[in-house]
Amino acid sequence: MSMERDDIKINILRYPKLEDWQRCKALALNTVGKKYLDTIENMTGRRQAVNVDVAENKKSHSILENAIQEQEAKIKENMTQQEKMQEALRNSTYGGTKISNKNKKRMQEYNQLQDGKPDTNKPVSQQDIVSKNNADKLNKWKRRILIARHSPIRTLFFTIEMEIPYFAAMHIARHKMGIEHYVSSQRNDRQKNYDRELAPQNSPVTHIIDLNADALLTIAEKRLCNQADPTTRYIITKICMEVEKVCPEFEGLFQPRCGFDFNNCPEFNSCYTQIQNELQQSDFYVKA
Repeated sequence: MSMERDDIKINILRYPKLEDWQRCKALALNTVGKKYLDTIENMTGRRQAVNVDVAENKKSHSILENAIQEQEAKIKENMTQQEKMQEALRNSTYGGTKISNKNKKRMQEYNQLQDGKPDTNKPVSQQDIVSKNNADKLNKWKRRILIARHSPIRTLFFTIEMEIPYFAAMHIARHKMGIEHYVSSQRNDRQKNYDRELAPQNSPVTHIIDLNADALLTIAEKRLCNQADPTTRYIITKICMEVEKVCPEFEGLFQPRCGFDFNNCPEFNSCYTQIQNELQQSDFYVKA
């Protein structure tokens, strides 16, 4: 029983949630002198941190005040526009007179204003603005710590299920740091899909991995390389694409070690050497 590329399946069973990122950030802050418990409790809203940054609080307060002022201005502008529309509507229909085309257009604009736009009269709470502010800061911080590859990202865990050929599972199983492997048995007394002693190398197996974010980035560096096996590279590419769907902060971070700069390839048989050899053998190569 052999397996084709179209039969390969990838399923992300677990990925880092908000509470995982909050714990990761608390650990990162702990390494620069912040108290872990105070930090994590502050981020989860249970109580305020002991060490309050006065300058940061003033900045947040200023942002909040500006947002509230902008919201109040929008409310006043909207109310003024509504009053004008209502006045035009009253004048155009007073005494049973015929409504002019100009006033009809005003009525349509008024209806569109009422039906098609969100209710700007709804007040913006301080909690909403602070929550959005914190979310934006956390998203930027996620990217920074992933790029820096600092140790707290090892607390961000993924569980990934793969239906892949046996030989590709053995390639992935060579990775050891920050990862655990659970490969379905091929033993004849454990499965009846094929005879293990006669099965080809591309027989299907179920391979589940538990790994942290640092290990995932490291595997991508190795297996996205052009020197990796093509089928294994295809599998890791699919994994990276699925991870980016559920964790957009990883977008663009999965690269081979060279970062697609083939001149910096550390491999023995580098892509750069191959390209140079192909150019020298081609009709377009001109020696200096």
